[in-house]
Amino acid sequence: MNKEIASETNPDVKEVFKTKSGVKFFSLHQPHAISAERGVAAEESRRYASLCLSKNEMKGLIAEYKKGVNNQDIVYSHSIIQEMEYRLNYICEANSLFDLACLYFFIDGENIRTPSEAFNAKKKELFASDPEVRGFFLPIALNLMRSFSESQETDLVNYLEEMRSQSARISRYIPETIWKNPGNS
Repeated sequence: MNKEIASETNPDVKEVFKTKSGVKFFSLHQPHAISAERGVAAEESRRYASLCLSKNEMKGLIAEYKKGVNNQDIVYSHSIIQEMEYRLNYICEANSLFDLACLYFFIDGENIRTPSEAFNAKKKELFASDPEVRGFFLPIALNLMRSFSESQETDLVNYLEEMRSQSARISRYIPETIWKNPGNS
Protein backbone atom coordinates (compact mmCIF):
# COMPACT_ATOMS: atom_id res chain seq x y z
CA MET A 1 0.00 0.00 0.00
CA ASN A 2 1.33 3.41 -0.98
CA LYS A 3 0.27 6.05 1.58
CA GLU A 4 0.76 8.81 -1.00
CA ILE A 5 -2.00 7.48 -3.29
CA ALA A 6 -5.69 8.10 -2.63
CA SER A 7 -7.55 4.79 -2.35
CA GLU A 8 -9.89 2.90 -0.07
CA THR A 9 -6.91 1.16 1.54
CA ASN A 10 -5.03 4.35 2.47
CA PRO A 11 -5.62 5.03 6.20
CA ASP A 12 -4.79 8.75 5.81
CA VAL A 13 -7.82 9.44 3.59
CA LYS A 14 -11.55 8.90 3.77
CA GLU A 15 -14.09 8.59 0.98
CA VAL A 16 -16.34 11.67 0.93
CA PHE A 17 -18.28 11.31 -2.32
CA LYS A 18 -18.96 8.80 -5.07
CA THR A 19 -20.37 9.85 -8.44
CA LYS A 20 -23.10 7.93 -10.23
CA SER A 21 -20.42 6.70 -12.64
CA GLY A 22 -18.38 5.31 -9.71
CA VAL A 23 -15.62 7.93 -9.37
CA LYS A 24 -14.62 8.13 -5.72
CA PHE A 25 -13.49 11.37 -4.08
CA PHE A 26 -11.33 11.27 -0.95
CA SER A 27 -10.08 13.83 1.54
CA LEU A 28 -7.48 13.74 4.25
CA HIS A 29 -8.78 12.87 7.71
CA GLN A 30 -6.99 16.04 8.82
CA PRO A 31 -7.47 18.64 6.01
CA HIS A 32 -4.90 20.97 7.58
CA ALA A 33 -2.29 18.23 7.21
CA ILE A 34 -2.17 19.01 3.50
CA SER A 35 1.30 18.68 1.94
CA ALA A 36 3.48 21.73 1.46
CA GLU A 37 3.13 21.54 -2.32
CA ARG A 38 -0.64 21.42 -2.16
CA GLY A 39 -0.65 24.10 0.56
CA VAL A 40 1.25 26.57 -1.61
CA ALA A 41 -1.02 25.80 -4.58
CA ALA A 42 -4.06 26.20 -2.29
CA GLU A 43 -2.83 29.63 -1.17
CA GLU A 44 -2.53 30.66 -4.82
CA SER A 45 -6.04 29.34 -5.55
CA ARG A 46 -7.41 31.08 -2.47
CA ARG A 47 -5.91 34.35 -3.65
CA TYR A 48 -7.60 34.05 -7.04
CA ALA A 49 -10.85 32.94 -5.37
CA SER A 50 -10.78 36.11 -3.27
CA LEU A 51 -10.52 38.10 -6.52
CA CYS A 52 -13.46 36.09 -7.93
CA LEU A 53 -11.28 34.93 -10.82
CA SER A 54 -9.49 31.73 -11.67
CA LYS A 55 -5.86 31.99 -12.72
CA ASN A 56 -6.77 31.23 -16.34
CA GLU A 57 -9.51 33.88 -16.33
CA MET A 58 -7.07 36.44 -14.91
CA LYS A 59 -4.51 35.58 -17.60
CA GLY A 60 -7.21 35.87 -20.27
CA LEU A 61 -8.37 39.28 -19.04
CA ILE A 62 -4.81 40.57 -18.91
CA ALA A 63 -4.14 39.30 -22.45
CA GLU A 64 -7.31 41.01 -23.69
CA TYR A 65 -6.37 44.22 -21.92
CA LYS A 66 -2.92 44.17 -23.55
CA LYS A 67 -4.51 43.50 -26.93
CA GLY A 68 -6.72 46.58 -26.50
CA VAL A 69 -3.77 48.72 -25.43
CA ASN A 70 -1.62 47.49 -28.33
CA ASN A 71 -4.46 48.25 -30.77
CA GLN A 72 -4.93 51.66 -29.11
CA ASP A 73 -8.52 50.73 -28.34
CA ILE A 74 -9.05 52.54 -25.06
CA VAL A 75 -12.76 51.68 -24.92
CA TYR A 76 -12.02 47.96 -25.18
CA SER A 77 -9.22 48.17 -22.60
CA HIS A 78 -11.46 50.13 -20.26
CA SER A 79 -14.18 47.45 -20.59
CA ILE A 80 -11.69 44.81 -19.43
CA ILE A 81 -10.84 46.91 -16.36
CA GLN A 82 -14.56 47.35 -15.69
CA GLU A 83 -15.04 43.56 -15.87
CA MET A 84 -12.30 43.04 -13.29
CA GLU A 85 -13.75 45.75 -11.07
CA TYR A 86 -17.24 44.22 -11.42
CA ARG A 87 -15.91 40.83 -10.31
CA LEU A 88 -14.62 42.36 -7.09
CA ASN A 89 -18.27 42.75 -6.08
CA TYR A 90 -19.05 39.03 -6.55
CA ILE A 91 -19.51 37.02 -3.39
CA CYS A 92 -17.57 34.21 -5.00
CA GLU A 93 -16.79 32.70 -8.37
CA ALA A 94 -17.34 28.95 -8.77
CA ASN A 95 -14.39 28.07 -11.03
CA SER A 96 -11.83 29.52 -8.64
CA LEU A 97 -13.48 27.67 -5.75
CA PHE A 98 -13.31 24.42 -7.72
CA ASP A 99 -9.60 25.06 -8.31
CA LEU A 100 -9.25 25.10 -4.52
CA ALA A 101 -11.40 21.97 -4.12
CA CYS A 102 -9.11 20.14 -6.56
CA LEU A 103 -6.28 20.56 -4.08
CA TYR A 104 -8.13 19.29 -1.01
CA PHE A 105 -10.04 16.41 -2.62
CA PHE A 106 -8.48 13.49 -4.46
CA ILE A 107 -9.83 10.87 -6.80
CA ASP A 108 -8.86 7.21 -6.76
CA GLY A 109 -5.21 6.75 -7.74
CA GLU A 110 -4.18 10.40 -7.27
CA ASN A 111 -1.04 11.31 -5.34
CA ILE A 112 -2.21 13.09 -2.18
CA ARG A 113 1.04 15.04 -1.74
CA THR A 114 1.62 16.46 -5.22
CA PRO A 115 -0.97 18.35 -7.31
CA SER A 116 -1.58 16.85 -10.76
CA GLU A 117 -2.91 18.77 -13.74
CA ALA A 118 -4.22 15.53 -15.25
CA PHE A 119 -6.20 14.57 -12.14
CA ASN A 120 -7.36 18.18 -11.64
CA ALA A 121 -8.65 18.24 -15.23
CA LYS A 122 -10.68 15.08 -14.54
CA LYS A 123 -12.14 16.61 -11.38
CA LYS A 124 -12.95 19.90 -13.12
CA GLU A 125 -14.73 17.98 -15.88
CA LEU A 126 -16.84 16.25 -13.22
CA PHE A 127 -17.56 19.59 -11.52
CA ALA A 128 -18.66 21.07 -14.85
CA SER A 129 -20.68 18.14 -16.17
CA ASP A 130 -22.38 16.65 -13.12
CA PRO A 131 -24.76 18.93 -11.17
CA GLU A 132 -24.70 16.55 -8.18
CA VAL A 133 -20.90 16.70 -7.94
CA ARG A 134 -20.99 20.47 -8.41
CA GLY A 135 -23.67 20.88 -5.74
CA PHE A 136 -21.74 18.76 -3.26
CA PHE A 137 -18.33 20.42 -3.67
CA LEU A 138 -19.23 24.09 -4.21
CA PRO A 139 -20.34 24.82 -0.60
CA ILE A 140 -17.46 22.76 0.76
CA ALA A 141 -14.98 24.73 -1.35
CA LEU A 142 -16.45 28.00 -0.09
CA ASN A 143 -16.03 26.83 3.51
CA LEU A 144 -12.50 25.68 2.73
CA MET A 145 -11.66 29.13 1.43
CA ARG A 146 -12.95 30.70 4.62
CA SER A 147 -11.20 28.26 6.96
CA PHE A 148 -8.00 28.38 4.90
CA SER A 149 -7.98 32.17 5.20
CA GLU A 150 -8.17 31.83 8.96
CA SER A 151 -5.31 29.32 9.11
CA GLN A 152 -2.77 30.80 6.68
CA GLU A 153 -0.16 31.45 9.37
CA THR A 154 -0.35 27.87 10.63
CA ASP A 155 -0.12 26.53 7.08
CA LEU A 156 2.90 28.72 6.35
CA VAL A 157 4.68 27.55 9.51
CA ASN A 158 3.96 23.90 8.59
CA TYR A 159 5.27 24.53 5.07
CA LEU A 160 8.47 26.15 6.34
CA GLU A 161 9.06 23.32 8.81
CA GLU A 162 8.62 20.73 6.07
CA MET A 163 10.97 22.63 3.75
CA ARG A 164 13.59 22.82 6.51
CA SER A 165 13.30 19.06 7.02
CA GLN A 166 13.64 18.41 3.27
CA SER A 167 16.63 20.75 3.02
CA ALA A 168 18.36 18.90 5.84
CA ARG A 169 17.83 15.56 4.06
CA ILE A 170 19.12 16.91 0.75
CA SER A 171 22.16 18.62 2.26
CA ARG A 172 23.40 15.26 3.60
CA TYR A 173 24.02 14.18 0.00
CA ILE A 174 25.71 17.34 -1.25
CA PRO A 175 29.44 17.54 -0.59
CA GLU A 176 30.32 20.33 1.84
CA THR A 177 32.78 21.80 -0.68
CA ILE A 178 29.88 22.77 -2.97
CA TRP A 179 28.35 24.86 -0.17
CA LYS A 180 31.68 26.60 0.51
CA ASN A 181 32.64 27.17 -3.15
CA PRO A 182 29.44 27.13 -5.22
CA GLY A 183 31.08 28.37 -8.43
CA ASN A 184 34.11 26.06 -8.27
CA SER A 185 32.58 22.58 -8.36
